[in-house]
Amino acid sequence: MLSSLEPMQEVDDREELAPPLSRYQAFSRFCVAHLDVYTRGHAAEAMRALSFLVVGGLGALVNLACVWVFSSFTPLPDAADIVLATEIALLFNFLLNDRFTFHALVDSRRPFWLRCVRFHGPSALGFVLTLVISLVAHEELHLSSVVAQAIAILIVTVVNFLMHRLWTYRAVATHPQGQPAH
Repeated sequence: MLSSLEPMQEVDDREELAPPLSRYQAFSRFCVAHLDVYTRGHAAEAMRALSFLVVGGLGALVNLACVWVFSSFTPLPDAADIVLATEIALLFNFLLNDRFTFHALVDSRRPFWLRCVRFHGPSALGFVLTLVISLVAHEELHLSSVVAQAIAILIVTVVNFLMHRLWTYRAVATHPQGQPAH
């Protein structure tokens, strides 16, 4: 019980309403704060790039699993297996990247379906670029197929990230009248 001589501590209403951080949240904030120092204020972009790589790796596993399922359990030709697996993996990558990697950049003026269509553009270009780089490295530079493909994947991963960051998820420009320009 407080006596009239003891001062009452003021309680900040905002702190009282906020639930305590979980260990994961506290650790995450700690890591991001330190990463922000090392990246000179670009921790969000570094985390976005890391998330893009993780999603891409998971997408590659989805692609491989789909190719295996289609080739093992359907009478489809190999080309159809690859096309279907690629599209499924692409949609998987879009859903995860849209929800996690680029979530902070999502603008409500650009609907989900339009973001999905825009995601396909750089991905299709990335596929063609991977094919060209891999073939040139293999045929002209006489690198093994695996090394040529690895080089192509490394280059195209950077290109895809930049294209999605700067085009697929760029801010929606507005006309002087305040209407969005897609």
